[in-house]
Amino acid sequence: MSELVYTAWDIRAFAQDLGDEGPPFAWDEERRAQLRAQLGAIYFHLYGIERADVEYIMSTFPIVERNDLAAHGTYRTRDLILSYYDAYMSATPSALQTWLGPEEKRGARRHRPIIEEA
Repeated sequence: MSELVYTAWDIRAFAQDLGDEGPPFAWDEERRAQLRAQLGAIYFHLYGIERADVEYIMSTFPIVERNDLAAHGTYRTRDLILSYYDAYMSATPSALQTWLGPEEKRGARRHRPIIEEA
């Protein structure tokens, strides 16, 4: 999930070590929230955590909840994670690959490449 990490040119060497030869990804706050929620849902599922326990665990982050309420009027982080958790539970096993597949196929935007001088 280099899209969440590789967002600036100064970590290009790190991205290349991970096999990413493209320019860094554009910072898109909405997309990042969706990706983080997808990862959270997948982790909960892979660890075998039941939905009711996910709800409880999410209730233990009062600062996140307070910030979400102020910014979005709802506990958005919890709601997104639970939404993806439910979708993953009812989807085929290929859903995980769809969520975490190549970034460009999922609509990721990258910065323009740097034109290297000769």
